[in-house]
Amino acid sequence: MSIGRGDQGGRVKSGKTAAGHHRRKPERGRRGVIRGDLVSMAWRHLPQERAAIVGLAVISVIVAQAESAALVIIALIADTVARGGSTTSLELGPLDVNIPVQQASMLGAAAVVVAAVVSLAYRYYTAKISARLDRIARDQIVRSFADADWEYQATHKPSRLHGKLLGLMNARAVAFNGLVGWIRALTAIAVFITVAAVISPVVAMVILLFGAMLSLAVFPVRRRIVRLTARAAKQEVGLAGDVAEAADHGPDVQVFGAWPTFLDRFDVKSSKLQRIKELLGLAKGLMPMIYQYGALSLILSVLVIAFASPIEGDLGEFAASALLLLRSVQYGQQLQQSLQRLAESVPRIDMLDREVIVPSPRMVPGERRLDHIEQVELDHVSYTYPESDGPALIDVSLQLRPGTIVGIAGPSGSGKSTLAQILLRLRWPSSGEYRTNGVSAREFSETSWRRLIAHVPQQPRLLHGSLAENVAFLDQTVSRARIAAALDAVGLGDLELTLPGGLDAELGPTVRNLSGGQIQRLGIARALARGPRMVILDEPTSALDVDAEKIVGDALEALRAQPDVLVIVIAHRPSTLAMCDRMIVLQEGRVAASGGADDVTLNSAFLGRVWATEGMGPRRSVAADKP
Repeated sequence: MSIGRGDQGGRVKSGKTAAGHHRRKPERGRRGVIRGDLVSMAWRHLPQERAAIVGLAVISVIVAQAESAALVIIALIADTVARGGSTTSLELGPLDVNIPVQQASMLGAAAVVVAAVVSLAYRYYTAKISARLDRIARDQIVRSFADADWEYQATHKPSRLHGKLLGLMNARAVAFNGLVGWIRALTAIAVFITVAAVISPVVAMVILLFGAMLSLAVFPVRRRIVRLTARAAKQEVGLAGDVAEAADHGPDVQVFGAWPTFLDRFDVKSSKLQRIKELLGLAKGLMPMIYQYGALSLILSVLVIAFASPIEGDLGEFAASALLLLRSVQYGQQLQQSLQRLAESVPRIDMLDREVIVPSPRMVPGERRLDHIEQVELDHVSYTYPESDGPALIDVSLQLRPGTIVGIAGPSGSGKSTLAQILLRLRWPSSGEYRTNGVSAREFSETSWRRLIAHVPQQPRLLHGSLAENVAFLDQTVSRARIAAALDAVGLGDLELTLPGGLDAELGPTVRNLSGGQIQRLGIARALARGPRMVILDEPTSALDVDAEKIVGDALEALRAQPDVLVIVIAHRPSTLAMCDRMIVLQEGRVAASGGADDVTLNSAFLGRVWATEGMGPRRSVAADKP
């Protein structure tokens, strides 16, 4: 079963996970240990698998009945052959069953075949459902992140997402395996005890008493496993996130020599996790020991009882009861192992369910279609980051029209990137209004908006994919002709000829990388290939040499010539600002100056310093009269 936006209704809501599983607020004691019955908690965590669990329970009963029949028949045949007889005999209450050895052998073989075939079906469906649950968990985390708005994504970095994926992905599958294993072991023990009670009530009573004693013995151990598993899960997720974060900052970690400090911090957390796992391993090891030596004690007890009070009836019946007893002990050990799996998985499921909850966005886009851009307007817009002490933008009002290149300048921290993100609808204003074509920007649908708006980040990155996929950015509606034209526009047309495979050449950080300047120009080609009506570029020439910068400048000039395209450039370099017709200067989140490039430059101390760095002045703006 696949999970998609259409299947699950899009965003993860507060009532259910992305997979349709109900979330339950865990009950926690003073030490954060989950209380309650592990089986019932796992059952509540697996609402969509309940029908399958019931079906597997039925299969388990069939397997146990076939297995118990095989054990009884084998014991009777062995006793009959040892006595030199030809007919097996078994008293089942008021019934006295006599079957020739040959027929009994055929019945035993049939029982073995049935048990084997049905067991194979059990294992197949268990594996199939476990694999599906793994996929559900993987999709839960990834899709909840994808469905969140930019404010959430900017805070929860991909490295942290990767850490969660590694630490929690199989939690629900482990719980499922533990639950069905517990049911199978329990049903098998019930069938064996029932059969043993019919054959020998004394042996059945011994099994029941011994099972009760073992349950009491392992209860504190299982409780300890629950506590240690919750602590280990938290540490593992944290460590995975730290490693992924260090990898994300690989160049900086190397340049600043931060690896020793990082490794020291990692060693402290790793040592803590090691100690937790040592204790957890010890607790897990106690479970089979209790059953192993308990089984030996049980066998001794039965033999003592048999010696003190000779068992009435044939030796074959006693042997059959003993086999059922031993098999019950083995299933009892599997029962505790299944509970151990539940103890390990239930805390992880609680963590997983908490992680897929994403906050509601500040604003949800409407359904109106955007098919052109006539004017972009910000009306007294302010923005404050969540949990921030002060606003990043304050009372910003602008009117921008297509056919111009608008430059946004200002010192670091002045609000340029925040303004660009609002224009892109990555963030919504905390107050004020953002209008497009005189209509609130929130009314336009996500699909139509993304078709007309393009962004070129300061540091574009390559995808693992073909050259064409990198330019189209996985948009299959972009034709190869538009891709080739976009590459030509930024001076990368030769890549189609020089790279093996042309547009189908594989690119990516670990496959075939390009130079920094080529990647930056490829980022601009991505924007151009979609035929946008508003393009926002963040330092588009920062990694380019003079020749490449001229090529990009020509591409921007070509965009300026299109009367229906608005180009917004965030820049510091004077040569880039010289391309602009209008200029907006931000300082401390406010618009310090706005208007034609020449006029703003003459009245802005900040731009005066920028131009002075290269001893040049702005080019006379060709569209200074446009609002």
